Amino acid sequence: MTRMNRYLALGSAAVLMAIAVAASAKVSRSKADALGKSLTPVGAKKAGSKNGVIPAWHGGHPKASRPPEPHFLNNPYKNDKKRFTITHGNYKKYAKHLTPGEIALLKQYKGFRMNVYPTHRPASYPKQVYKWTRYNALHATLKGQNGVRHAAIGFPYPIPGNGAQAMWNHSLGWHYPHSVLEHYDKAIVSQSGSFYRVGLNIRLKFVYNNLKSTPKKVAQMNPPMYVYFLQHVNSPARLAGQVLLVWEPINQKAHKRSAWIYNPGQRRVRRAPNVAFDNTTGTHSDGLQTDDQFNMWNGSLEQYNWKLLGRKKIYIPYDSYKLEQHDVKPHQLIQAHHLNPKYLRYELHRVWVVKATLKSGIRDIYSKRVFYLDEDSWQAAVVDCYDKRGNLWRVQQGYLKDYYDIPETGYALTSINDLSSGRYIVSNLDNEHGPARPEKYSKSKFAPSSLRRMGVR
Repeated sequence: MTRMNRYLALGSAAVLMAIAVAASAKVSRSKADALGKSLTPVGAKKAGSKNGVIPAWHGGHPKASRPPEPHFLNNPYKNDKKRFTITHGNYKKYAKHLTPGEIALLKQYKGFRMNVYPTHRPASYPKQVYKWTRYNALHATLKGQNGVRHAAIGFPYPIPGNGAQAMWNHSLGWHYPHSVLEHYDKAIVSQSGSFYRVGLNIRLKFVYNNLKSTPKKVAQMNPPMYVYFLQHVNSPARLAGQVLLVWEPINQKAHKRSAWIYNPGQRRVRRAPNVAFDNTTGTHSDGLQTDDQFNMWNGSLEQYNWKLLGRKKIYIPYDSYKLEQHDVKPHQLIQAHHLNPKYLRYELHRVWVVKATLKSGIRDIYSKRVFYLDEDSWQAAVVDCYDKRGNLWRVQQGYLKDYYDIPETGYALTSINDLSSGRYIVSNLDNEHGPARPEKYSKSKFAPSSLRRMGVR
């Protein structure tokens, strides 16, 4: 190599290094100052759309409280009038505000329709989440795609510089201040519309989200944790007693996920390093859901290249209060090919679009995924998943609602439609169990040694 070529090579390396550092660096104070002003405290555009269809954000939903247990939240928008309906026959008129996956559902199933209602922006979070989101904007860094550092409580990258940062905002989103117990079913739906259910108890102990945490306290943990996850299968009988434990760290470059499974047939606890990526070990989904599709997306970003494509206006499931009520039973929601449109509500919202392309040499059932993240909550509302040949294969939908008593934005339900088989899966069916409730759990509850005691039928 000549001296000139060596200088050029070194110069190119320096440029690439500078780009990498810039992409992972915290933002300037002047940019962070936009939070709470031109931007919402979590990084969305505060202003509405020019035509007024998307309103300005004015602080989220008015203060309210949850009705006495075991009731679900009241629907604050039950008197809204439908604006229009997107159908198999007219979807082309609205195509610029639809994802390829939504278009595919409308084209393939004449019974599928999208009832579009006025847009609301109720997403809000506790003041401490806003405070620490701003702190994170000034201090949080991302080493590579997985090395989240110097962040806690709030969204780590409210002003994202790349797709990986946007996805960590989804993965580390604020949900509960401490720990919670959820009872819900999954429904695996055949092409004919018949289905069977898997009953689950889910216990979550949040660490990163804990309002008593700080970036320093989280960093001092070994490893720095986001959440402890404990799943117990109640039904059907052939699966009852299976227990899955996951320790989910925030810096997955330095610390990989740890997982353990208890199988009542074997009566032993074993490590489960394959509970990740496109495996289905912990999903009980008859192959319709991969491990990394829980909560729409979770875990390490290492298998994909992530590109932030900017914001776009899309019709997404929103204010989905009708889906989560005691008087709505699973057989009313579930029908052949897709959920009953009668209970679905779509609104026009701005979303961040993130494209994930599988890295060369990596094996995964999805060659590409495109995520549509609600800008007000960073939660994925729609994900289009492509097979190894590059064809659209599966469509995920997260039916968002504002849990205004906490406050946080989460999912009433999630679903995955398999376009090739006509089957689909629905998760978070808690209508017959009641809403999630706060519980106090010690760390010992999430020790691998506790699994065998939980797995007794």
